[in-house]
Amino acid sequence: MSRSPVVGLDVGTTKICTVVAEVTEPGDAQILGVGVSRSLGLKKGIVVDVEDTVRSIRASVAEAERMAGTEVRSVIAGITGSHVSSMNTRGAVAVAGDDNGISGSDVQRVMEAASVVVIPPDRQVIHAVPRGFTVDGQDGVRRPIGMFGSRLEVEMHLVTGLRAFIDNVAQCVEGAGLDLERLVMEPIATGEAVATPAELELGVAIVDIGGGTTDVALFGEGSIGYSAAIPIAGNHVTYDLAVGVRTPTEEAERIKLTQATVAIDTVGNEEHVEIRAPGSAERRLVPRRLVAEIVLSRQRELLELVKSELTASGLVDRLASGVVLTGGGALLHGTRKLAEQVLELPVRIGLPLDVRGMSSSVNSPIFATGVGLVRFGVRHPETRSQTPAPVAFAQSAWDRLRALFRMG
Repeated sequence: MSRSPVVGLDVGTTKICTVVAEVTEPGDAQILGVGVSRSLGLKKGIVVDVEDTVRSIRASVAEAERMAGTEVRSVIAGITGSHVSSMNTRGAVAVAGDDNGISGSDVQRVMEAASVVVIPPDRQVIHAVPRGFTVDGQDGVRRPIGMFGSRLEVEMHLVTGLRAFIDNVAQCVEGAGLDLERLVMEPIATGEAVATPAELELGVAIVDIGGGTTDVALFGEGSIGYSAAIPIAGNHVTYDLAVGVRTPTEEAERIKLTQATVAIDTVGNEEHVEIRAPGSAERRLVPRRLVAEIVLSRQRELLELVKSELTASGLVDRLASGVVLTGGGALLHGTRKLAEQVLELPVRIGLPLDVRGMSSSVNSPIFATGVGLVRFGVRHPETRSQTPAPVAFAQSAWDRLRALFRMG
């Protein structure tokens, strides 16, 4: 391999997924290998045991290395959790040039103005995404350099997280013997994998139902406008099922994946599911309809919380492309139709799109974030820094703009 691979590391609550890819041309890559290991050290997207998390990362990376036939030295890692929050900010400056021509320094100044917000010392900026510029009242400007005007404004989407939690993720990655190129908010990465350019432009919500958290991100006009993490996800369905039918969580997870459905009307009263009793090899039968009632109740509750987030965003009317549902929780039978009923929007299941290389290895919603992290690194190579991630706001944002405007 002539160049070092781009590697996405999805550090999830139930699994650690490593995706290794080779850049084939600017903005494109092919998948070389995938590794998945059980996640033992996280809860609701937050590290609770560093040693267990390090071991899980090492196992996932080792599997991906064997499949790809190459060594992994650095990764782009995802981050999520209820500690992650976002806000939209605005900044405005007077254009400095005598001829009112907008220069790169004007863009840098307006982005710095937008970043002057009060962020508590225990929080750190993960992303600073320019959503659009306004020149003398004309909004919708994407590349203002070279235009003429006297006043330049920008709207920015800032994503922050608790510094301690961010440091814990970084410590785990480095403890596994890897360099951390940068951290990426997981729903932003997922959007890179499962949404089409047309959907991102027209308006779409990405809903990623993981094991510990459900990530929500709203995109429009090609950029993110709202993001949130809900601390309820697939593990809660499993736990409810384990309690409801009195079986170990491992058995409940198996039943959820193979026998459960939220389409309760399709389940007959005579249908039963064979389960294992706690602390015993004995098997017994429970009504499949009971299983359906339990998972339906929790899945509906989760989707109601998603609907609340969509409403809180103030952007529901702009979701012309509806909702893309992804993550392992999207695989629960009947979830797409239930989501359409609850959210009152068109819904499709999101698989990684336009994958080259070992596409069959990642053709599932559970790999959406891992593939998205690779795509993020390929499409935003200027963010792949040797500086410990997350990089400082002003420099990372300016680097992205320089690439966007091809300033060198």
